[in-house]
Amino acid sequence: MPNPCSNKLIVTNEGWEKFYKENTNADGFLDFDISIPCGGLRANAYDLWNAEIMHSDKWDKSNSIHFCSRWCPPKQYFLTISKKYPNLHFTLYYDEFCMDINGISHFEDGGEWEDDVDVCEYLKEVHNIDKDSVILSLHGAFDEIYSNGETDTCDIEYEVIQIVEATEYYESLYLSHSRDIDIEKEWEKFKANKKEKDK
Repeated sequence: MPNPCSNKLIVTNEGWEKFYKENTNADGFLDFDISIPCGGLRANAYDLWNAEIMHSDKWDKSNSIHFCSRWCPPKQYFLTISKKYPNLHFTLYYDEFCMDINGISHFEDGGEWEDDVDVCEYLKEVHNIDKDSVILSLHGAFDEIYSNGETDTCDIEYEVIQIVEATEYYESLYLSHSRDIDIEKEWEKFKANKKEKDK
């Protein structure tokens, strides 16, 4: 079973509608097989693009669309298709965190460049995950652990991330990669505050 790579495509510059009109099928889904036919076969798609579409949202007449590809982002497709639409700018946000893949790529007239963003910046920009909401989830996990009497747990970071991941996957990723949230220090402060309130 292939892992889905989540992709968000944004097409900009004058005439961006042309790309979507010419590359969505009769049902409104993005289709790689239209502009550069590869026979609709998975093997052919992989030979050309190193990826194929697993699922696509319907085009809603805006300049963005979300779709999932197998395993990795279809960068080769956008490198190629950008030559056909040389005046358009393609921005591809992609992530497949199980394979430690995420990024923001730009394509224009056969060229590609990548934004330099860390995982937390990416999660904020693409999935609207912010530090304040992560801190709330962190303290919710602390409450659960504390109420269960597990105040001397030896791996608080692991336990917290497992609890948060169960309901807020992207927030757990933020916690895993954050350089400005020290889970162990936050846990010690949380316990000290609890003890003070319990006096």
